[in-house]
Amino acid sequence: MIEKKRNIIIRYLKSLLETHEHAKSQHSLNEEDLADLITDESIRSLGRSELRQKMHAIHNDMIAREKRRDRLKWILLLVAVFIGVGGFLLIKSIGSKTDAPANIYAAYFEPYPSLFEQKNGNEAPVDSSILSQAMKAYANGQYKLANEAFQIAENQGIDFNQPQRFYRAMSLMSINQTEKAIEILLSLKNEGGGPFEEQVVWFLSLAYLKTNQVDKAKQMLRATVDSTVSHFNRKEMVEVLERLSLN
Repeated sequence: MIEKKRNIIIRYLKSLLETHEHAKSQHSLNEEDLADLITDESIRSLGRSELRQKMHAIHNDMIAREKRRDRLKWILLLVAVFIGVGGFLLIKSIGSKTDAPANIYAAYFEPYPSLFEQKNGNEAPVDSSILSQAMKAYANGQYKLANEAFQIAENQGIDFNQPQRFYRAMSLMSINQTEKAIEILLSLKNEGGGPFEEQVVWFLSLAYLKTNQVDKAKQMLRATVDSTVSHFNRKEMVEVLERLSLN
């Protein structure tokens, strides 16, 4: 009789378990587990009502565990989404910073080499010795000293020819006085640029990037790329436009 009661209780508990997915999990109780719990002694000592209460307590505990696991799954999912979105924004932020206009400027700007202090004697025409000193300092990469000499000449009211003005702008850009360099380069561009016409366009575009005047830089670069295939820095112009388009 006791064995029959045990079998009935075991089947009842199994039917409860099968109504929940928890019965398939590692926490589910199999028939042997239930048999261990429901001993002959427990059947004899517990009345039907108390035994039913204990069975329901086991059932409720299983449901509570299932809910806790579900909550944990949602928490883990939200954490994964948060990490994914955060990583995307971080990568995008790093990419944006990498291709910021000032960084593009730094990647492409190099002072234009001096063409006038070479062995072939192709010296720039100068109006006084101070301009000659400025050009020699520039040729030696002493851009601060070159700019100081150019400034002295300007203060003395000496007229600069177009090559001297171009190199003055180069010395200014090299020491981060970009705004004043833009004034000189823009003036040269409006005059046609002289012997440095193509160089003026390129360096003026870079100067616009350095000062975050991106639209002006794009407009100038695009107009030049669309109008000629022989510009001395056309390849670099195309690269800059492509990088700007990603921002």
